[in-house]
Parts: sequence; structure tokens; C-alpha cells
Amino acid sequence: MIAEIDYHTDEFAALCKSHKVNELYLFGSFANGNSSKDSDVDLIVDIQEKDPIQKGQLLLSLYSNFESYFKRRIDLLTFESIRNPFLEEQIELTKKLIYSGPKEEVN
Repeated sequence: MIAEIDYHTDEFAALCKSHKVNELYLFGSFANGNSSKDSDVDLIVDIQEKDPIQKGQLLLSLYSNFESYFKRRIDLLTFESIRNPFLEEQIELTKKLIYSGPKEEVN
């Protein structure tokens, strides 16, 4: 059985916007159509925040909010956190853009 997630809602867009999400990608089983009822949601995010403390707080809040929104376990990565070249390649092959926010200059 292939499970699906709904990210085409105003609530989802508002959640991303309130957490300064620049881009959000889905990868892994949900992106390639191999998900099941037990699959977690694999996400990679680019946040428009330069201050590391603020960015960390936004990521923690986003993680918690995404788990509540999707009602599933979440793996939330940033591009900066990926150190494994094999993982990076797999993400690049399967990633699907699911949110793109306004491009703003960050101070």
C-alpha cells in the first residue's frame, strides 16, 4: 500500500512561511512512491535565517510542527548537515520540491 501525504494546503504553506522556509524538498520513500503506512517523511529544508541560534530554534519548531501536521515521524535535514556523499547523491536523485517561499534578503 502506498501512503500519501498532503502538502497542498494553506495550513502547510503558512507553517513554512512562519518558519522562514525558503525551499523544502521531499525525498525518500514518499518522493519515489514506495511509502507505506509506517514510512517516515524525509525532508530537506533551506531556511532564510543566518543567525545559527535563531536557525536552530526555527528547525526545532519546524520539526515538531511537521510531525503534528503529517502525523508521522519526520527526518528533517538541512543541506549544510549532509556530509555523506552517497546520501547527498541519493537525495539529489529523488528530491521533489514541495514548497518554495519568497526570496528575501536576510540580514
